[in-house]
Amino acid sequence: MEVYRVTRMLYLDDLTGEGSRRHGGRWNHIGTPALYAASHRSLSMLEALVYTPFRQLTDYGLAVIHLPDEAPVLTLTPEDLPYDWDAFPSRHSTAQLGTRLLQQGRYLAFRVPSSLLPEEQNIVINPLHPLMRQVQMASQRRLTFNERFKHIMS
Repeated sequence: MEVYRVTRMLYLDDLTGEGSRRHGGRWNHIGTPALYAASHRSLSMLEALVYTPFRQLTDYGLAVIHLPDEAPVLTLTPEDLPYDWDAFPSRHSTAQLGTRLLQQGRYLAFRVPSSLLPEEQNIVINPLHPLMRQVQMASQRRLTFNERFKHIMS
């Protein structure tokens, strides 16, 4: 399975989940590493756009990551999630659920609906899972964000 990750160029090849371990995220508490990706390039880009000031996007890239086809991946639907799963800012309930899944270590990754576009999925990868050594960086490239995005991000 291919997944897509947009992040600063400095961290593009980092598959350790160190950033989310340090800062936490919607699906993990501080102290638990997680690697955030998306099921589509465009969703990955959209997720970056809503959380990053436009002027900082000049140093971002896109990574295509290949997860082994036989890897256990759990798919969660909105019905499986806490009632406030898509709240902004994110709530403790989603971080609690994701942290539990990551710490259990049963799945290399889990799919969750995007809070921006619930019909599409974000992928949360467990960097501590034994199959992580089979995860491959398929490609990387610098992203350029068209100036037309600037008006919606100012």
